[in-house]
Amino acid sequence: VVNQVVAVPLKEIFLDEEWNCRGQIAMSNIIGLAKQIKDQGLIQPVTIAPYEKDGFKYKMVSGHRRFKAIKYDGDPTINAIIRADLTDVQASLMNLTENIAREDLNIAQEARAIERCKVFGYGKDDLASLLKVSENWVEVRFMLTSLPHDIEQEAAAGVINSTQIKQLYKIKDNSKRYDFVKRIKEAKERAEKVAVPVEKLRRP
Repeated sequence: VVNQVVAVPLKEIFLDEEWNCRGQIAMSNIIGLAKQIKDQGLIQPVTIAPYEKDGFKYKMVSGHRRFKAIKYDGDPTINAIIRADLTDVQASLMNLTENIAREDLNIAQEARAIERCKVFGYGKDDLASLLKVSENWVEVRFMLTSLPHDIEQEAAAGVINSTQIKQLYKIKDNSKRYDFVKRIKEAKERAEKVAVPVEKLRRP
C-alpha cells in the first residue's frame, strides 16, 4: 500500500547509514529513544522507498534512528510510509529536512548532506528555498565541505563557528588554516570572546 502507514518487517528494509545525513548513529543515541518507543509506541512512522536489491524490498529514507531503536527493542516490524514517487534527490532532501527540523545535526553533518544535494545540481538559492533556510546558511556549509576533514570535525564539535568557517575558507594555505584553528582553540581556553582575526595570520 503506497503512501499509507503499514507494518513492514525490519528484515525487508535496507538501512544505509552512510547515505543518512547523520552518518553512523551511536548506541547512546538509540537507547533512550528505544525506551520511549517501548513505553509510548512509535509516534511518527518512518519513510521508506522501494529498493528490491540484495534481498531487500525497501530502503530507509527518513527515520534511521527510529528504525534502530525498534530493532533494539526486538520488534520484528515497524510502521512505515512507502514512497514510490521519490527521486534520489527528493529522498536526500527529505532525509535532510527532517533532521534539520529536529535540530540535532551538527554543522558537519548538515554540510555533507548539503554537498550531496549540490551534486544533483541544486544551487544555494534552490536549497535555501527547499530547506527554508537562508542562502548564507547554505553557503557556510558549502564552504565547510571544502576544508580539511579534521577542521570539519572541529566545526562539528562546536569549536569553530560560521564566521570562522568563512574566514578559514578565504585562507588557501592549509598550514595557516591549522594555525588559525589552533589560535581559536587557545582563545576559547582563555575564555576570550573574540578569536584571532585572519589578518593577524598574514605575517611578512
